[in-house]
Amino acid sequence: MSANGKAAGLPHTYAYWTGTFDGASFTADAAEPQWLDHGFDWYGAVTFERRDARGRIDPRVRHAIGWLNNWDYADTTPTIDTDGFNGTDSVVREIRLRRSPSGARYLASQPSPPSTTTSRAPSAWAT
Repeated sequence: MSANGKAAGLPHTYAYWTGTFDGASFTADAAEPQWLDHGFDWYGAVTFERRDARGRIDPRVRHAIGWLNNWDYADTTPTIDTDGFNGTDSVVREIRLRRSPSGARYLASQPSPPSTTTSRAPSAWAT
């Protein structure tokens, strides 16, 4: 979930909890959240499935994209005066559930590899 941890000196980013789900209720491993990103400009993220070439969902990976901006300075970004826009979207990330050496679960994030397929030929992108 997108969260603003500023008051506690924490990121304004994506908080999450790991734990167990029995089909009816979720039990968190810890009361305090973990943070998917520790910066202050990855907010309002959404996730979506990764699919293989046959269209099947890969349950091991999700993609995520976030808003690169911050409500504390949303109206004073350098791009608003020079380029006429305010904030942008992040690079798409792959999100995977991992285990630390101690056995604790956490979400790992890394940039997604480039797509190898397109819906249009690259020469048509500029039109």
